This record gives sequence, structure tokens and C-alpha cells, in this order.
Amino acid sequence: MGAKKKKIKSCGPKYNRWPEKEQYFTNIYLPTADKKTEMIEGNIDQMVSRLVDVLKTEIKVL
Repeated sequence: MGAKKKKIKSCGPKYNRWPEKEQYFTNIYLPTADKKTEMIEGNIDQMVSRLVDVLKTEIKVL
């Protein structure tokens, strides 16, 4: 199925019902990075045990 081509209707200021209620941004905050990437090193058994530990305790998926 393809997307249908619909006519795009342009609305100018004459369609604005409430001209006195304009919106403004007073402050914009960027989110802080709470998570960090951890490289799991070692042999396969150590990497698997650390990955399972992270999934159980930190992410709580398992």
C-alpha cells in the first residue's frame, strides 16, 4: 500500500482564532545524560556473567 497524495492546505494568520494567545518559549533545557556505556571485557564466560548481572540488577529485565 502506498501513501495517498492529499492536498496540503496552507493556513495563514486569518485562520488564527485567538491572536492574543500566542505561545512563546521562555526557557529551553537539554536533558542530561544519566546513562553511561560500559565496555565488557574478558573471556566469553566473564562477559556473559557480567551481561546477565547487568540485565538482572541494573536494567531489571531478567
